[in-house]
Amino acid sequence: MLSERNDILLHTLLDISQQINETRAVMPLLRYAVDVSIELLEATHGFIILVDKQQHFAFPVARDANRQTVIDPESQISRTILFRTIDDRQHIITASAIKDERYDDSESVQKLRIKSVMCVPLIAAGDVLGAIYMENRNEADAFSKEQLQPLHYLAGQTALCLKNAMLEAEVESLRAQQVEQLADTNDNTQLTHQAVQRTLDEQRNRLLNDFVRDTSHHFKTPLTIIKSSVDLLRRKVDQRIAGDYLERIVRQVDTIVNLVDALNLLSKMDARLNQSFVQENLSLMVHDIYDGLKIEARRKNIRMSLDSPDEAVRVTMLPEYVRQAISKVLLNAIQYTGHRGTITIALVNAPDVAMVVITDAGIGIAPEHLQHVTERFYQVDKSGVKRGLGVGLTIADHAMYAHGGELHIESELGVGTQVTLVFPKQQESEDS
Repeated sequence: MLSERNDILLHTLLDISQQINETRAVMPLLRYAVDVSIELLEATHGFIILVDKQQHFAFPVARDANRQTVIDPESQISRTILFRTIDDRQHIITASAIKDERYDDSESVQKLRIKSVMCVPLIAAGDVLGAIYMENRNEADAFSKEQLQPLHYLAGQTALCLKNAMLEAEVESLRAQQVEQLADTNDNTQLTHQAVQRTLDEQRNRLLNDFVRDTSHHFKTPLTIIKSSVDLLRRKVDQRIAGDYLERIVRQVDTIVNLVDALNLLSKMDARLNQSFVQENLSLMVHDIYDGLKIEARRKNIRMSLDSPDEAVRVTMLPEYVRQAISKVLLNAIQYTGHRGTITIALVNAPDVAMVVITDAGIGIAPEHLQHVTERFYQVDKSGVKRGLGVGLTIADHAMYAHGGELHIESELGVGTQVTLVFPKQQESEDS
């Protein structure tokens, strides 16, 4: 049976994971992660240590058990343990460093009289960003091997948070460079505001695509292991005690997997990969999506209806992108429509275009947010409704752009939203 400490630790790690997904405020999250780790591991000190390509170290977070900042943190850790963790890309756990023959020659261990240490590398996209270093200097054998897995999970989430912050910083640096170039340009007709914004968006997408490509497979393997471990635990533990925690883990893992899959799809769209246009019957696809999501609607007692012409609606399309676009819009409608609400799907077959019109009686979108809802990760969180990943409408917008089509969104707060996907009937084939 899971110990009470591990139950609390897992719950805390899931909370940290959720906060990382919902905020860009890096330092408060890092301090919180260190503080709760110190408390739950009964450590006396906790550090997050970063390393750059020149092997320069930084200590953004260094805390003690009283949540006070550690003065001169570089002199308060074993550099030998830290270096080995980073160089070997492996965790280190020692019951008593001062008695461990591996550290007989370590001046810092001997000087500080260090006993229990647990040090885990921070790795994202294959790069070692630093380490999480926890210690209990006064007590031997304070940390157990079973505590390594949750600390590794915390390290992965921390590395992701830091990598995202580095990505944002690089994008802002590129933005500043572009603004400076614009200021130095005499002929403003050659570098319009739209051109600058387009260049910035392309650079941002390139950076994000590189990050997604490098990290996605690193996430899939540990997430699969976590889900398999949960399935095993379900058969071994008392569900009345641990069931809620296990369900929380599954939900969070599913959220991260869905996010990785969505970002991979966006990455393919941005890079224009695997674009083989074929002619498909849009009517059959819409019916298939409608049938597949009726169960989701029924769970919320939502009445959903479909109106489509009897004849085939032929559109030259990228089937994977179109299916994703329609599905994401319809899932959004289901998510933001309350119990006993209504959703209508209409397929319109016009001479030059085909249109899928999805109308819901949901919470609606305020005018100031409407122009931003197709931006990546944009979430409106003032309604109290549980939010999604912030990429659904982004995928739909990208899919319509790939088809030379259009995405129109009309909404009124408290009344509902209508999303129209407009597909041109003719689309020249493209080979990637």
